[in-house]
Amino acid sequence: MKELPDLIRSKPWQWIANISMSLLWASFAYRHIMGYLEYDQPAFLIYCASETFIAILFLIRNEVQTLSAKISDWAIALLATFAGMLLTPSPTILWEGGVWIVVLATILQFASVLSLQRSFGIIPANRGVRTGGLYRVVRHPMYLSYMVYYVGYLLVSASSWNVAIFLVAMTAMLIRLTLEEEHLSSDATYAEYRTRVKWRLIPFVF
Repeated sequence: MKELPDLIRSKPWQWIANISMSLLWASFAYRHIMGYLEYDQPAFLIYCASETFIAILFLIRNEVQTLSAKISDWAIALLATFAGMLLTPSPTILWEGGVWIVVLATILQFASVLSLQRSFGIIPANRGVRTGGLYRVVRHPMYLSYMVYYVGYLLVSASSWNVAIFLVAMTAMLIRLTLEEEHLSSDATYAEYRTRVKWRLIPFVF
């Protein structure tokens, strides 16, 4: 029987992962396009475009060098990645300016992707250590962009469901970045990088 990392590299798994991602994205995109048409909230289209961009990036990501085989790492990573796709448009607005927080998150995400390039993944893995761009400021700018997205989204689309998803996604994201750093700790390049960039998400805070 194949070991888990070997199985993940297999073609059947790649097809299953890509098809599952595509179906989840299709459901997410449909809800948000319909939400925009019903509520005239531009944040829904912006967030939809952002997740579409990430879905494409997922399909063209780099091959892994090392990959965690821990079930707990997989569970947290999948939850952190896909929980945001369960957010659902709501007509309840807490603050109209929340749309600009979503715009800020989009800018942060785009800048992070330019720095990350194709070293993008879900499960804690080593796809090559990136240290340029926003990664010179914090170690996890992509996760920061998602957290900003969730805050902005909740402000323009409040509901008990979205609050629950927000709390789950934020918690899972914080655990995920810790697990990812544990996986990369044996990489000498990453160990040296951590000594230069002290902050995980927010400079001088965390």
